[in-house]
Amino acid sequence: MVRYLVYFSYLGTKYRGLAKQPESTKLAAKKPFKTIQEVIEKGMVQLRSSVESPRIALSSRTDAGVHALCNTFHVDLTHKDSSKEYDALVISKALNKEFLRKEEDIRILKVLKVSDGFHARHCAKSRTYMYRLGIHRIQPDHAHLPNKMDAEVLELYRRLPIPVIDHQYTGVVRRSFREDLILPATEVLRGLHDFSAFTTESGRAAGKDPNKDLSIQVKKNLSFLHEHQPAMIPPMDIYEFEFTARSFLYRMIRRLIGSIVMVCKEHLTLDTLAAMLKEPQKYYSNGPVTASPEGLFLKHIAYDERDLEQYAVITNSQRRTPLSLEVAMKQYLTDEETNANK
Repeated sequence: MVRYLVYFSYLGTKYRGLAKQPESTKLAAKKPFKTIQEVIEKGMVQLRSSVESPRIALSSRTDAGVHALCNTFHVDLTHKDSSKEYDALVISKALNKEFLRKEEDIRILKVLKVSDGFHARHCAKSRTYMYRLGIHRIQPDHAHLPNKMDAEVLELYRRLPIPVIDHQYTGVVRRSFREDLILPATEVLRGLHDFSAFTTESGRAAGKDPNKDLSIQVKKNLSFLHEHQPAMIPPMDIYEFEFTARSFLYRMIRRLIGSIVMVCKEHLTLDTLAAMLKEPQKYYSNGPVTASPEGLFLKHIAYDERDLEQYAVITNSQRRTPLSLEVAMKQYLTDEETNANK
């Protein structure tokens, strides 16, 4: 049996989250649904491993509607022929072919062989999430709108639909929003704090350590449509918030975004935001709002290179020699170039 670490991406819009749900939950649901994990595990059957129903171990879970630029899982596979192993490229191609055939919004990015003791979740050193927040710049005094605009017309502009390119991948704020308060709010949240006020009651009941050392980066962009079709209205600025920590509480990031939005709408003061970190118990029943899932992406899972011990692909008559990730990747790229020139 060989353990593989698999990097994959997905759009979460049409799935009921990443992790497989109990059968009782599916039976109680008003309409059928599927999760990303069960789609991947069904796809694994196409490899015809001697493991009849391969189970994957996820590094990080995401809610319904949340996306991933890059997530990981590990899986143990045994080839039908005990003298052989699955090539990493074969696994990637077989799964992607199956996902394309079934029109699933899931793609395998990379597959690595790892040691038996490697665990996708426990070995992760940090996780980075990105939230895309769209701000409609719709105010009567902006140059792209008439100098005099009555309330009815302004409200019409505010109700214009979000561009199709952005609406499934961006959380949007339509009303008045003080962008100058974004950085002060993130500065309050940055660092080592008790974030128990930024999860749900069930999240606190899970017993996870609420103390997280949080790094936050903020970058401002334009929406895709506004960048390429600037004459289209309403224009929308995009703020990309990147949150990095060893782990996160349930719905923590979406509630952090909700808090930042409340500060920028002047519904929450910076002092109150700081108090939520210092005395979180006072805000358990009256905590921050939860931002919509559409704008949230799992961006990166970081591992120590020493934990990503790969094995050289050599003949059965030779023993396997551990390679560093750098050496293994160089060998892989050399082999790919050689095969392409044949």
